[in-house]
Amino acid sequence: MNLIPQMMDDPNEGSKNKGILVGAPGYHLAGTVTGNIRGSWAGGGTVYVVGGNTLYQITQGSYVGGNPSVGSVTIANSWTLPNASDGKPVQMFGNGNQLLIVANGYAYIDNGSGPVNCQFTNSGYVNTNGTDVQFVSGDNFSTVPNGATIQIDGTPYSVWTVNSPTDLTLTASAGVQAGAFWQANTGANVTAVTGSYIDGYFGVQRPSGYPFSGTCAVAVSAGKTIVTQLTGSNFNSLSLGDGIEINGLGAYVVGISSPGTILVQPSVPVTSGTTFGYGEDTGRQFNISAPEDGEAWDPLDFASKEGYPDYIQSIFADREQLYLFGVESEEVWQDTGNALFPFQRIPGAAAREGSYCRYAPASVGGRLYYVGAAPHGQPVAYRLDGFTPVRVSNAAVEAAFALEQNMAACLAFDYAEDGHQFWVLNFSDTCWVYDATESAKAGYAMWHQRAKWTGSAFAGYEPAMHVYVPEWVGSASGAYASGMHLVCSLGSPNIYEMNLAYFDDNGSTQQWNRILPHLYDEGKRMFFGRMTLEMETGTATGGTQPTISRTYSDDRGHTFGNPVSPIMGGAGVNAAFSQRVVWPSNGSSYDRVLQFSGNNLGNARTCLIDLDLEIEAGTT
Repeated sequence: MNLIPQMMDDPNEGSKNKGILVGAPGYHLAGTVTGNIRGSWAGGGTVYVVGGNTLYQITQGSYVGGNPSVGSVTIANSWTLPNASDGKPVQMFGNGNQLLIVANGYAYIDNGSGPVNCQFTNSGYVNTNGTDVQFVSGDNFSTVPNGATIQIDGTPYSVWTVNSPTDLTLTASAGVQAGAFWQANTGANVTAVTGSYIDGYFGVQRPSGYPFSGTCAVAVSAGKTIVTQLTGSNFNSLSLGDGIEINGLGAYVVGISSPGTILVQPSVPVTSGTTFGYGEDTGRQFNISAPEDGEAWDPLDFASKEGYPDYIQSIFADREQLYLFGVESEEVWQDTGNALFPFQRIPGAAAREGSYCRYAPASVGGRLYYVGAAPHGQPVAYRLDGFTPVRVSNAAVEAAFALEQNMAACLAFDYAEDGHQFWVLNFSDTCWVYDATESAKAGYAMWHQRAKWTGSAFAGYEPAMHVYVPEWVGSASGAYASGMHLVCSLGSPNIYEMNLAYFDDNGSTQQWNRILPHLYDEGKRMFFGRMTLEMETGTATGGTQPTISRTYSDDRGHTFGNPVSPIMGGAGVNAAFSQRVVWPSNGSSYDRVLQFSGNNLGNARTCLIDLDLEIEAGTT
C-alpha cells in the first residue's frame, strides 16, 4: 500500500535484490471551484474542469507549488451547462479551436464563449421570394428559433421570425429561388454517453433508446388512427410501413399527412400527451461531427457496432483508430476516407472480451488498457496487443475486483512520472495501479495500491482524474521546476498538484504498508534472529523521525500481533544516512507472515531497499 515497486535498471546491481519500494507521490491543494469536480481537460496552458454543473476555465494564476505550496490557480471564466446535472463523470476533447464536452447525457460545444448544445443539422428544400422562405420538402422550420443562422444554397442568412413550421422571414433578401437547398444546426440536441476525437472528427456514443421521440396525441376519425406530434421529434424520418412505438405499443405507418401527423395501424388507445419513439435503437450507434466543426452534426453521419449485438459501453480513440467497447465484445474502426462515411470496421479486429468499466480504458505507453468481463466471467484487466486482449491482472487483483462494490463506477487515468507509465484505477473506496514500465522489466504484472491515511485507517484515494500541463512552471524549491500533474476527485471541489517531491496528501501524512510472502520450511520450526531493514534514512525535512513498525502472523495471515518498533541507531533525524533499522530477536514459528508499516509524517519519501533476516531450523 502506497509503495511503488522499482526494478533495478543496471543488471550488475541486481545480484542481491531485484528492486526497491518507493513512496507514492503526494499532492497539494492548487485551487477550488464550486461543486464537486466531474471531469478535467488541459490544452495550451489552460485547464478546464466541470464542477457541479459549471464549466470552469482555469489558468495557473499565482500557484507555483513547493513545500509548502504557494499561491492559487485563477478561475478565468465559468459557464453553466445548458442541461441539469446528472452527477456522472464528464469527458472533454479539443480540436485546437473547439472543446467538446460530454455531460448530463448530451454533447456540448464551446467555441470560446461557453458551452452550447450540439444540435443535429436540419435540411431540405425551400422556395424564396426576397426575405420570405417557404418550405417545400425535407425538414420543416418547427425547430428553428428566431435569430438562428441558416444556409440557403451555401449562403448564410439570419432568421428574423418563424411564422409557422412552413414559413419564415429572413433579415436580408435571398432573392427568388425555387427548390433551393437549405440547412441549419437547429435540429434535436445530440445525446451522448462517451466521446472521442480522431482525425478531425468529434465522435459520441449515443445512449440506448429511440433516436426520434417525443409526445403525441392519438385520435380516431372515420375509422383511422391519427397520431399528431406535440413535442420532440417530428415524423419527417418516417416512411410508409415503418414501425413506431406509442405508449409502449407497436404500430406501423399507413399514411403520412404532414411532418407532424401520421396514420397508423393497428389502432392504439386514444390519448393526449403520451410518448412515442421510432428509429433504430441507438445503443449500438456512434455519430461524428463535420470535419473540424463540432457545431455541425449531420444526423446521417453515424454507424453502428456490427460484430456482435451488445450495446456500446464506451468509445475510445487512440493512434488513429476508434475502439468500440461493448458490454460483451469490442471492435476497432479506422478512417478510410470514404466520402459517404469515413470510418469503417477493420476486418478481424474484434474480440469477445467486453468492457466492464465505462471510464477505465486508457492509453498507457502506446498501448490500450481496459477492464473486461462478460461474457466469460468476473472482471479482468487487459492490454490490447495489436487487437488481441492480453491479461495483465493476476489472481490477487482479480479477487479484489470481484469483491469491489463500486467496480462499474471505476474512473481511470494514465500518467508518466519518474520513468514509470501508470494506469490508475480508482473505485472511490480502493485504488489499484498498474505499472507498465516495471511490468515490462519484471516479465510479470506489477500492481500496487494507493490510499489516503485518515490518521487511524486507510480511506479512498482522492486522485481520480488527471491532466498534465507542461506550460505551468513550478517552484524550484521542493518541486519540479516545469510541468505540473493536476489531479481531482469526483467527490471534491479541489484541484491538486501531484508531485513526487510532496510527502503529504493535502496535509495528511502518508502511511505505507507491506505484507511479505509466507516464510515456510517444509513444516519445520523456524527460529528468527536479527532482522535488519535496509531503507533510506536521514532524509527527513522536518524535526520528527518517520515511524516504522513490524508485526507478524503465525496463523497464515489471518491475524497479526501488536506492532513492534525497531531499534534505530544514529545521531539524529536529518543527515543520519547510516542509521540502522533493526529488530534483534523475532521468536519462532512453523509458518510466518511478516508485515511492515510506517508513516513519513510528511517529512520524507519512503524508500525500502532490502530485508536481512537470520533464520535457523530446529526444534528448540
